[in-house]
Amino acid sequence: MRAIICAGLIAIAAISLGGMKNNVEVAETYIVKSGDTIWSVSEKFLPDGKNILEYQYELVDANPELKANGCRIKPGDKIKIVR
Repeated sequence: MRAIICAGLIAIAAISLGGMKNNVEVAETYIVKSGDTIWSVSEKFLPDGKNILEYQYELVDANPELKANGCRIKPGDKIKIVR
């Protein structure tokens, strides 16, 4: 189910962004804690005025391993945070 949600989020974001990759700047690395989800991490670091789906697309784009594992994260994983 998570893989379907992740794929859907990526597809929606890609469509809304015209399928173009963004040039994003990696600001820091976040270590995943128990209970974190891609959505909660996105909410935590969402820049002011940015659409959360667009931001999730940028996070996945900066972290190709998220695509490979269906956006599943677990405590201890490292996610590059973009600004």
